[in-house]
Amino acid sequence: MPISSPSDNVVLALSPPIVNGQTKPVEGAHIGVSFLAYDLVGDGKGAIVLVDPPLSGIVDAGDVMELWLEGEPAALDSQTIFHPDVRTILRIPKGRLHPDKVNELYYTITRGSSNLGTLAPPLQMLYNLIPPGGQSELKLLLPDTIKNGVGHDFDRAEVCVSYPYCRAHDVILLKCNGKFLEPKPKVLPTQAPLFPGSEVPTTISFTITRAFLELAQREDKTLNFSYSVTDQLGNAPKSPWSQVQTVDEDLDGEAGINILGSRTLRNNMTLGDSQPILTALNDNNELLLVEWKYPSSETWVTTSSWKDYRPRESLDVRNGKQQLTVNPINITGALIAFVALRNDGELVGWGDPQSGGSIPSELIGLKDNYKVYSSIAAFAALSPTGKVVAWGNQGLGGNMGNVDPSGFRELVGNWLGFAGLKSSGSVVAWGDEVGVVPPEIAGLTDIVRIFSSAYSYAAQRAGGKIVTWGDPVRGGIIPPELGELTDIQSLMGNSGGYAGLRSNGQIVAWGEAIHGGELPADIAVMTDIVELTTSNFYSFTARRKTGQLVAWGNRGWGGDLGLVGNLTDIEEVIAYQYGYVARRASGSVVTWGYGELPAEIGKLNDIVQVCASSQAFAAIRKDGTVVAWGDPELGGDLTEVADKLKQVKAIYGNEGAFVALTADGGVVTWGRPESGGDSSAVQDRLHKQVTYLAESTSSASTMGAGMIETSSKP
Repeated sequence: MPISSPSDNVVLALSPPIVNGQTKPVEGAHIGVSFLAYDLVGDGKGAIVLVDPPLSGIVDAGDVMELWLEGEPAALDSQTIFHPDVRTILRIPKGRLHPDKVNELYYTITRGSSNLGTLAPPLQMLYNLIPPGGQSELKLLLPDTIKNGVGHDFDRAEVCVSYPYCRAHDVILLKCNGKFLEPKPKVLPTQAPLFPGSEVPTTISFTITRAFLELAQREDKTLNFSYSVTDQLGNAPKSPWSQVQTVDEDLDGEAGINILGSRTLRNNMTLGDSQPILTALNDNNELLLVEWKYPSSETWVTTSSWKDYRPRESLDVRNGKQQLTVNPINITGALIAFVALRNDGELVGWGDPQSGGSIPSELIGLKDNYKVYSSIAAFAALSPTGKVVAWGNQGLGGNMGNVDPSGFRELVGNWLGFAGLKSSGSVVAWGDEVGVVPPEIAGLTDIVRIFSSAYSYAAQRAGGKIVTWGDPVRGGIIPPELGELTDIQSLMGNSGGYAGLRSNGQIVAWGEAIHGGELPADIAVMTDIVELTTSNFYSFTARRKTGQLVAWGNRGWGGDLGLVGNLTDIEEVIAYQYGYVARRASGSVVTWGYGELPAEIGKLNDIVQVCASSQAFAAIRKDGTVVAWGDPELGGDLTEVADKLKQVKAIYGNEGAFVALTADGGVVTWGRPESGGDSSAVQDRLHKQVTYLAESTSSASTMGAGMIETSSKP
């Protein structure tokens, strides 16, 4: 008769049984019993159970040992003990274990009618009748990012496997060129089907990384994938591996660096000084970590977005496999004209001839590494030797008059004309007489930097003090207390005055109050300003340590941020005549001031550069296409050039027109024709001769360790 619990005459302490070939540990039981240990035992009699002599107490020859499953009416096996000190062998007959549930195994020892002992608690066992995958129905589901070939930009991908009879704690063995993915993925209870051992295939996903594929690389540049699965008991399909899938591999290929963004410092229409952001993307239009360096710098900086603080220098970019060089600024706009610097160093102009759109005869045919500057209606070219040639509106900087054209180091332009810093440390100016340098400043020889607003100029002396001249109402006279400061780190002008950032994080300002020349009390006391971002006609913007922006000046035209003031992810701010557009880290844009953002533009999240004319905007998306909005006559309509705006690298603007440089050397213009939107007369001198990229200026031998500084900002 069955014995399901020990009787009162227990005199033995029993040893736990051992199932030959048992699997442990397992989840949900003490051991697992695999096919190999049960169904495939050579003599066909089922699993072998080994029972050692009792831990305490005495067994006599003739005592009987019986093996049971809890709740079963019949014993599994029975043996008479002949040698009490020898291990007893019992069997679990095939067909007696229950699949996909816990089997509780125990044994008893009896002497006549007396029960000497019953194993308690019973040994809990798991047994699966059908292996994972059934009859090897294993399917490996590779994503397109692997199936279509693994390239240099591969980082990670989700791989899926599908098979029937999936159970919790199954172990997936993914193999690529003989290398196993480690750690091996396991099926979580939440991933397994509700009913264990379901014949409906279950799909399990997991991630493989570039590091795994690099371990599997072979000389034939192929990756051979297959997988198997075992349950936690050790059971595998009869034919254990899925069909091999072979894909091409080029992990060490060139990275296809794609740099987007214009190189410019100042728009003399909007007056906004800013440091443009360049973005590095891979072939999938995803942000790409690369190294950046100006030729004059010593270290490489690793980031995907580069704040271009020296746009008049070439810029080297590399990622260890590929290196390229972005040309310095080669498109410059005045109010209604453009000048391009060709790759060979020759200048080409178009737009209004009287405003500089016609290159002067003395420069035609000359080729040099010019730095081109603009006022509102004139241009000036500074050669590497320090000589300046100016042209355009004679009264607004196109005529240098009696100014010696040699010995220049730097120029700035505004609505009056130009000011120049000489290598001697002195400053000169030409154009409208309002901008003439007064004697007390003209005699200085310790000037190190020059700045401009629309109607005045400022210069910083070697000791840090600022001196100003020009329209006295619009920034030309600095308040005495501000003129004594020696810690102004940056200075920015607009149509009515200046804003300066001190080393202590405070802002100072002077000029017309309505244009931002007077700081609001709450901004005046701030000490966490890290950057003057930009300015327009009537206001200024700056960034705090928190990433939030502040603005002041005419509230309706950009001086009031509204809800934008709560944002902390603004990447860059672009000024236009009456307000601002800001590009967020997500690739979306927001605006404030006069004007509204079209709903369809507000939904985009892949914008990498925004450029403004006076009342229109053009933006580059990650895929190199362009969107535009605003006044259609001033560049807000792309109808005439949409088919040409592909693989666009950078966009430049002036009062009423835009210029785009494309990857294939195209120079595409649109907007008001007389402002430079029509470049047809000079296209033969522009196409493929004014390019965004140049040949690399750094040799491959410099691509070594020890030169890399990692940073999120340059």
